[in-house]
Amino acid sequence: MLEFHADPAREMRTAKRIAYAVVFVFFLTVLPLYTLVFRLSPLELSVALGPATLTFVAVEMASRWEYRMRRRHAYPHLLGYRLAAIRQFGRACEEAATLLSQLLRPQAVVVAWLKEDGQELEPVAAQGMPQDWLASARSITLAARSMKDAVDHGRVLIKPTTAGDPWFANAHPRARVVYVPLLSQDRPRGLLAMATRGGNPITGDNRLLSSLGMVLALALDNCRLYEGERASARRLQELNRMKSDFLITVSHELRTPLTSVRTAAEHRQGRQPAGRPGGGPGGRLS
Repeated sequence: MLEFHADPAREMRTAKRIAYAVVFVFFLTVLPLYTLVFRLSPLELSVALGPATLTFVAVEMASRWEYRMRRRHAYPHLLGYRLAAIRQFGRACEEAATLLSQLLRPQAVVVAWLKEDGQELEPVAAQGMPQDWLASARSITLAARSMKDAVDHGRVLIKPTTAGDPWFANAHPRARVVYVPLLSQDRPRGLLAMATRGGNPITGDNRLLSSLGMVLALALDNCRLYEGERASARRLQELNRMKSDFLITVSHELRTPLTSVRTAAEHRQGRQPAGRPGGGPGGRLS
């Protein structure tokens, strides 16, 4: 399993910072010399800087759009790649919570899974919550309307505050809450909840969050199916072992009386007198 080191879309952000640093140094060194040589007035200087300013704004907007597109492609791919080699459901949930916390940079992350009745959410992994919170967290019903809408309708929902939220209200009272449904084969499987700051642009990208939710739901659903198949295989092995033990016991119980009967029969046959040669039962010739 490869370890996570950095944002897979960081190359573009690093290149943008380097470009901005080069432009800043250029203006800081060349512009004063240019002004002195040509003796530009403030008005002429502002006119000369106009196209450069427009170019800077255009590059900034284009780079942000490209970075957002790259995130939408790279983040779900990385999440699926990291979870593909994990077969244990609990470990996959923990890995997903850790990775999403590093990629999306929220204040807290909770991964919850629907129980068999489809009406209760059970927290299975968390990041950014108080210590031992997961051990004491209880399953909650889909009483909150926002949670129910996110799960039933399969769309990302954002609450401006954590007021009334059963998970983040105490730990992160000033954050906003993002609910991401976990859908696998068009069926709700769980919920990804995040407490985040209002100025975090990554957690405001609904398309990115929807893609991450689908990838996460599919990976966790596969883990559950794998664990179910392993449990069925173990049950079959146990039934085969019980059948073998039963046959061995029955065979042993039947072999003991049959051996006694056979021994008694052989002993009785050995005590009978041998017949006379050429004679009948009385030894007389016919």
